[in-house]
Amino acid sequence: MLRSLDEKAALPFHVLLEEVDSTAWTHTLREGGFQTFEAATQWWEAHWNGEKPPLPTASPVTRLVTAIPRLSARPAPLRGPSR
Repeated sequence: MLRSLDEKAALPFHVLLEEVDSTAWTHTLREGGFQTFEAATQWWEAHWNGEKPPLPTASPVTRLVTAIPRLSARPAPLRGPSR
């Protein structure tokens, strides 16, 4: 969650939502704008609790969605703790 430094911003509170699909190897970063801290917090709590509230757009600018290049047929194995 972020707050705008611009005192006159119409939507001073922002939530950045990152979603990764490890099967399709895609990464999506979306941004939502809110008028109050309480509204941003309520949206986040609903999202965290498994509800799927729509993320209000922060601006009319289209956000970039990128794909992670597939380097191998399967993801690298997870590393265990260092010893």
